[in-house]
Amino acid sequence: MNEVIEEIKRLCQDENIIGLYDAEAVARKEMNSRLVYAEQQGIEQGMEIVAKNMLRKNMDIAIITEVTGLSKEQIKELNVA
Repeated sequence: MNEVIEEIKRLCQDENIIGLYDAEAVARKEMNSRLVYAEQQGIEQGMEIVAKNMLRKNMDIAIITEVTGLSKEQIKELNVA
């Protein structure tokens, strides 16, 4: 059992092993950041679709900003066909 403990201690001090762990942690953080960004973009695109539908129904821009969280400028820039 002491041999196992000594091997674990040795591995914990091995720069290569530590580097692998650090690289994995960095990769996980990057992936999480990408997922958060993608989620935010999806929500924003969804709100733009809602705003366009509301504009097509001739709803007041103040109501659209309240419902969607988009600014008046963002709403005015939407191309409503």
